[in-house]
This record gives sequence, structure tokens and C-alpha cells, in this order.
Amino acid sequence: MRSGTVDWGSDHGVLNTFPQLLDREVVDRVRPEFTACRECTCSDGMPQRLWAASAPIDGAVLRDGWLWNEYYPSPEAHVAAAAQLLPVLRDLLAGRVQGRA
Repeated sequence: MRSGTVDWGSDHGVLNTFPQLLDREVVDRVRPEFTACRECTCSDGMPQRLWAASAPIDGAVLRDGWLWNEYYPSPEAHVAAAAQLLPVLRDLLAGRVQGRA
């Protein structure tokens, strides 16, 4: 979840940082509708060096002859999120926690 609140007044305010559309207010409003909720915010693996390049591309910064991801979640951030989800999913699949239909 992003820190702060979403600026719903502009496209840039809604889409400028990950995760888009999710702030504390949104999570707090929908949380009672779910059996479990996990929040994972981290900067693991950031900035992420991509590959040698001579020109920037969308979503990457060119620095010292390399493209760098400074925006999208890194593979390490996905691993951290999966590590938090896995125990909850195991419990749901094993029937130890009842999900909502």
C-alpha cells in the first residue's frame, strides 16, 4: 500500500506510485470484507539495474550506461509479497481458515 493518500484529482496523482489506487483509506474500508489481509511495502532490490544501454526507455532511468528500474516493484519485492501471502493461502487451501464466497 502506498504511504499517504491518493490524489484523486489528477491522473498523475492516482497513477504516480505503486500500488496505484490503494491507500490506507481504501484498505481500511475493504478489510472487513475479507478473511485475511497482508500488507507488504519494501524497497528490496531497488534501484534495480537492468541492462547496458545508450538511451532511456519508458519506466527506466539511464545512468552510467545502464538502465535502472526506480519505479516498478523489483523481483525481490515480489518475493517478499509472496512470502507474506503463502501462509494465508496454505491455511485457506487446507480449510483452516474459511474464506468468503
